Amino acid sequence: MDKKDSFSEEKLKIIEPFLKKEKKLKEIEEESSISYATLKRWVKAYKEKGVKGLTKKERSDKNNFKKVDEGDLEHIETFYEKNKNLSISTLYKKYSDSVKKFNISYPTFYRIINNLDSFVKKDSKKYLKVVEKNSLSYGIFQFPLYIPAVIDTIFYITLYFEMYTLKITNFTLDDSQKSFKKLYPFIRESIVRDSNFPKEVFLTNTITEASKKSLRECSFETNINFVTDEDFDTEELKKFCYFIELDISHEFYGKSNLTAYDIQKFLELYIFVGEEEKSPLEFYFMRKLDFFLTKSLRKVNKGSIRLKNNLYFDEILNNFEDDILEIRHSQYDELFIVVYDKKSDFLCIAEKIADC
Repeated sequence: MDKKDSFSEEKLKIIEPFLKKEKKLKEIEEESSISYATLKRWVKAYKEKGVKGLTKKERSDKNNFKKVDEGDLEHIETFYEKNKNLSISTLYKKYSDSVKKFNISYPTFYRIINNLDSFVKKDSKKYLKVVEKNSLSYGIFQFPLYIPAVIDTIFYITLYFEMYTLKITNFTLDDSQKSFKKLYPFIRESIVRDSNFPKEVFLTNTITEASKKSLRECSFETNINFVTDEDFDTEELKKFCYFIELDISHEFYGKSNLTAYDIQKFLELYIFVGEEEKSPLEFYFMRKLDFFLTKSLRKVNKGSIRLKNNLYFDEILNNFEDDILEIRHSQYDELFIVVYDKKSDFLCIAEKIADC
C-alpha cells in the first residue's frame, strides 16, 4: 500500500463511526482534534467518490514552472548549489545578469528555488544559527501594491511568515490598510492554516496601531508572545512585493474590471504552490485562538442561534432555550460559530444549518 492509499484508509477509519451512525461528527471532532469542517469535507468526498475521494490530491502545478524547460531548471539548480549563501533577491539578480535570454519572473524563480531548499528565502548567515530554537517565531508584514498598468487602485497585501526563513505561510489582500486589531481574523486563520501554534509573533513596522495594551491583551489571552519589532529588516519582503506588482501587471494587462479576488486567486498559485495537507491544531489551541473571533451576544431560540442570515445548531443549545449566550464567529468561515456561556466557558461549536 502506497502513502496515498494509507492516508485515505486513515481518513476513512476516522469517519467510519459516523458513516455507520455510531457517532456524531462532533464526538469524532473532540476525540480526534480534527476540525468539524474537515471531517464534514471528508464525509462529503467519501459519499461522492468513495475511498478515491479521500486520496490526498497533489496540485496540478506542483513542480511545474511556467516558461522554464528542463535545461533551465538544471542550470538554476547548479547555479543555486554554488551560491547558497545568497538571499533570494540577490540570487535572482545575479542569475538574471548571468543569462543572456532571461524571461523568468521573480515569483517563478522563487518557486523553483523554494522547491530545492526551504531555507532559501533568508540571509543565511544571519538566520541559520537561530532557526532551530526560533522555529515557532512568526512575523506579520503589510505592504501597498500599486499596479497602474492594470488598475488604478492600491491593494494592501499582508504576509504571515516564518520569522527566520521568511517562508510565507499565509497572505490576504485588502482594498485598505488594516490596523493590528483589524488583522485579528487574519492572524487566527494564518495560525490555523499553518497548523503550528507560534511561541511568538513579531509585528514589523508596517503594522499600525499596535498599542502596548492590545499586545499585552493578545499575549495574555492566547499564550502567544505578541511584540513589535521596529528593527526587523523588511527589504527582502518588500522586494518580493515589488516583483508581485510586476507579475500582476504582466498577467492582467489589458483586463478590465479587475478585482482583489482576481489578484488573490492569482497569487495563491505560487505562494501556496505544493502545499501539503497538515494536521489540525489541537482542541486546546483552537480555543485559545477563539480570542481573535468577532464576539456578539445572541438569544437561543428553538435550540438554534441566528447570526445574520444563517441559523446555527448544536444539541447542547436545547439546554439554554431563551438564554443570551456569547458567540464568536469568523469572517473566513460561515460554517460554524463558537458558543460560550455567561461565564465565558466554552459550550459548543454550532453548525450552520440554513440560509434564512
